[in-house]
Amino acid sequence: MSKFAKQEAILMSVSYILPYLPVNTYRIEYLFTAYGKASRSLARLDGMLSEKSYANVLLSPMMTQEAVLSSRIEGTRSTIDEVYSLEAGEEFTEAQKLDVQEILNYREAMRFATHSLSERGLTLGLIKDMHAILLQSVRGQNKRPGLVRDTQNWIGAPGSSIEQATYVPPPPTTVESYLENWIENATSNEVDPLLQSGILHAQFELIHPFHDGNGRVGRLLIPFYLHSKGLLERPVFYLSEYFETHREEYIDSLNALHQDPTAWEPWLLFFLQAVDEQARENMRRAAAMQRLYKELQTEIPNITKSASCGLLLDAIFETPIFSKPKISACINEVNTATVQRMINSLVDAGILHIRTNGAGRRASTYQLQELSRIAQGLPIERFDY
Repeated sequence: MSKFAKQEAILMSVSYILPYLPVNTYRIEYLFTAYGKASRSLARLDGMLSEKSYANVLLSPMMTQEAVLSSRIEGTRSTIDEVYSLEAGEEFTEAQKLDVQEILNYREAMRFATHSLSERGLTLGLIKDMHAILLQSVRGQNKRPGLVRDTQNWIGAPGSSIEQATYVPPPPTTVESYLENWIENATSNEVDPLLQSGILHAQFELIHPFHDGNGRVGRLLIPFYLHSKGLLERPVFYLSEYFETHREEYIDSLNALHQDPTAWEPWLLFFLQAVDEQARENMRRAAAMQRLYKELQTEIPNITKSASCGLLLDAIFETPIFSKPKISACINEVNTATVQRMINSLVDAGILHIRTNGAGRRASTYQLQELSRIAQGLPIERFDY
């Protein structure tokens, strides 16, 4: 037997023979109660975020927090404050910059897919483009960004061999076939879309179609699939926070699927509970963000004495840590002297806080701390939050 043939034999003996979709090894009655709760909570959140009063600026911190937490599951340790601080021009080590860049790439992939979905639909091309954005100029840039894997990968402890792996996905020669089956089922209407979103997420992770970034792409696909099926008016519902908080259960539930075909029931139960709890938490935060936004809409005209203060407020909600050059670029119709005067008045009023004082060519940075705390789910006493 040739060396190549021996390698193929090893792969075939250890790689998982993944069943194609659809899944038919779960009982709907087992999931009925959890399904009802998740469906109601998701519908309430969607109704809330569909209101005109929830401008896009209120959703930006939620998107960035999702990017932070989904990347954290894969090993980055950056916070939402560090993301905004780097964008504002604060100094970071090269290692910190790489971590933050991965998060910025994730956020850019979210924005790209949001704008592309209405024109292209949920296609393999869109998924590959998202993957290419995720891996651009970061640690995975040498792992075929935008291309499915052409060699075998596996999941296990660092340094483990394929024989020691906890999971060996299907061979690379089968990946395109599995992805075509995935898309076929994602565009079908035969399965309830809320249940199907959980099935599709798990199946994508089992296919493990890329050399790197599979978890992040798989988590990104959840809101885009729900949006494509009409369960979300805007694809802004994210589960990474719940998955990060329940990381062990998340990973164990996914791993169980290649060991026991009946494990789809506990996985779907876990997924539906994630949808229910995260939707309710997102409603809480969205309401707090809206309340803060409306309070400041009322207060800052009297504080700044400027007709341009509304533009500044919207820009701050997009990026709650900023420098004057950064925020001025967002509202370039307002002259920089007016921008600085408004910032100074908001600092004097205690609404904005100085994070770093400028030195030389480096500008001072400022923060709307209450917005940062809400985005992270941290308490704000006066909001009973």
